[in-house]
Amino acid sequence: MTALCAIEGQLVDVRNVGTHKCVKLTVHVPAEYARKVIDAFGWATGVDPVPVAIARMKGGDTTSKDEITPAATHDTAPPWARKPVASEKRLAQQAGICCADPVFQAFLYEHDMAIEKTEECAVTAVYLICGVASRKDIVPGSAAATAWDGLYSKFMAWKLSA
Repeated sequence: MTALCAIEGQLVDVRNVGTHKCVKLTVHVPAEYARKVIDAFGWATGVDPVPVAIARMKGGDTTSKDEITPAATHDTAPPWARKPVASEKRLAQQAGICCADPVFQAFLYEHDMAIEKTEECAVTAVYLICGVASRKDIVPGSAAATAWDGLYSKFMAWKLSA
């Protein structure tokens, strides 16, 4: 994505993440902007993060101009960042992440695609729906990729409507 995107929300929590030497910010965005967030930023994960900038939108100046320092301007990734996943592995990785997600498991169960809300049942459902023996077989341009894209789209629509 090359276009710059900004969507207003409210910072509601800051937490220390000691294992990665960083802080986790929780930003609440109005539900009606959920689709815009996904369209603008995609579906970020810990292994496929989306670079963003943070700016205060309104009022409450808590620092003087002398205290403001520019962010690092180097192109090297932070030490906790992982290498980008090869494009032919992205769908398989996305499927793996989804199968471990309790929300995805609930989606499959509620739509009678899995008999239980477990990772094992989610994996089996993905294998059957995509017609593969392994998630690594879900590669761009294949019938399995088309089936996965359809399933993932239904999941995202269900998740946004919930």
